[in-house]
Amino acid sequence: MHPPSGDRGRGFTLSVDLAGLFAAVLDLAAADAPFDDAADAVARHLLDLPGVVDAFVTAAGPPRAGSREVVDPLGTRAVRVVFDDHAEAHDRARLDAVLTLVEAAAGSRTMPLQRMRAGSRRSGSVVATIDAAGRWYAAPETVAHVLGHVRTGTDLAGLRSLVHPDDLEGLQRTFRHILAHPNSQSEVDIRAKHADGHWVVLRVAMINLLDVPTVGAVVVHGHDVTAVRAAERVVAEERRRIREVVSRLTGGVVLDDGERVILANSATARMLGRAPAPNTPIADFLDLVADQCHDPASAQVLLAQLSGTGVERRGVPFQLTGGRTLVCDVLPLGCGDETVPQGVLWYLRDTTEETTARSELEEHNRALTAAAEIKSRFVAVVSHELRTPLTAIHSFGELLLDESEGMNPEHVDGLAAINRNAARLLRLVDDLLLLTRLEALQLPLHRHQVDVPELVDRVRQDQSGSAADRGVALRVEVEPGPNLHADPLRLAQVLDNLVGNAIKFTAAGGEVVIRAVPEGDGWTISVADTGIGIPEHELPRLFEAFARASNAASAGLPGSGLGLTICAQIVELHGGRLTVDSTEGEGTTVRVRLPGDGGER
Repeated sequence: MHPPSGDRGRGFTLSVDLAGLFAAVLDLAAADAPFDDAADAVARHLLDLPGVVDAFVTAAGPPRAGSREVVDPLGTRAVRVVFDDHAEAHDRARLDAVLTLVEAAAGSRTMPLQRMRAGSRRSGSVVATIDAAGRWYAAPETVAHVLGHVRTGTDLAGLRSLVHPDDLEGLQRTFRHILAHPNSQSEVDIRAKHADGHWVVLRVAMINLLDVPTVGAVVVHGHDVTAVRAAERVVAEERRRIREVVSRLTGGVVLDDGERVILANSATARMLGRAPAPNTPIADFLDLVADQCHDPASAQVLLAQLSGTGVERRGVPFQLTGGRTLVCDVLPLGCGDETVPQGVLWYLRDTTEETTARSELEEHNRALTAAAEIKSRFVAVVSHELRTPLTAIHSFGELLLDESEGMNPEHVDGLAAINRNAARLLRLVDDLLLLTRLEALQLPLHRHQVDVPELVDRVRQDQSGSAADRGVALRVEVEPGPNLHADPLRLAQVLDNLVGNAIKFTAAGGEVVIRAVPEGDGWTISVADTGIGIPEHELPRLFEAFARASNAASAGLPGSGLGLTICAQIVELHGGRLTVDSTEGEGTTVRVRLPGDGGER
């Protein structure tokens, strides 16, 4: 078993004349002494005890909250003791023991020492006396109550046999010191053997009253503090763990009790050059922080406000010298139901690198935004400038083809190629303009009630000729369901693009199936083909602008890589989602899931 906590042999922690108190108690116990006179003396001594707010002689009456009365046997007069509600637990326990003795003395008014010893029965204490001959006396009941032993002898050797061997030397040294100094008093923790074999921790107070004629003994008061010491060890271990955790935090932690610093970790020293030592006044800690600031005077005012308001504040910035930035969280600490803060927890973070990185990122984002705007304007301008001449080329090409009768066949083929490529470039320009508007969130939707089966059938009709030319079967499977609130032109554009791609990437003899199935108040529309498929590793970047599957390019199939990107963004504007499943060499399925309200919530 570890030795009990507590200091050995130091002065009695109660700053009170206990010799005088015991003498006054004995006077109170004397049958021939006036109660008020003796009680006045006891009350004056009790006022010096920690945990006592007031003590005075008054008429006996009903007990009051926060007080205790020691009543005259006649029941007319009493010593009223008013307690301090915030007294330490060990002071209150000691005070209760003393008052028990006073109460016992007042109740007997005879045989003072015997009654004093008997009065300890209810207090978890042993009161014993050791006379000049070295004989000790204690009520057997009290020893049995605290230690389980029934001791009737007066030999000190029997008393020593109960003390733990590791504590005996300290107890003897304290006792010798008491004997050498009349009217002196000391306290020490010892372990005493209980009858059932476990050790009881006693806080032993000894007062040398050998020179007091009415006492003539050393009065020993042993109070059972086993549970208190165990609780103190638990608290000490928890404090050690908390200190360990705090010491490992990267942020600076400073804890104060409202007046002085209790704790500061090493991270605080790294931020401020040094950490405030325990018991440093709060004002000195605030000066330490202010001295590191670019504007110490303003920082001092702000710190004083943070310390004194009792209001939680987070993320308070301080600009330090050298361009550093310190962010401070201030957390007032309460105690139980108390509304007045019992201290403050200061949490400090050096955010210089974080602030610098954020500024650089913001600058980078601004540059990217400006570049994107320039790109969008450039694409829009170039696309617009290209569209006009391409429209003219396409129109004149169609006109020449209409008048191609009698032309050389090679010239006719050349005109057809011009017309075909002009149309292709026009589609590319239109896609670029549409993508620019989508990225700038400038594409308005004109929502109406859309009949999905009718929309799918119209797309089938538009694409049936292209499917027939390539020898691809085009099939539709549609179930009845509710209307969609959507832009019919944009949805038709999406389905035309998906079905057109499916036909383009499917060889002759293959099949393209359009399915539309209602789900709740929305729809899922899928386009499945038996075409060349898409390599699995290329699927994640499929929705990027200008991205094309490598096998499509190697097969010589034309395309800009913009169609699927545009389709996905139009679907998202409707509150839906577009997904792709594909197996290379087997085919691709594109699914469009659309809510009934078209994303207009």
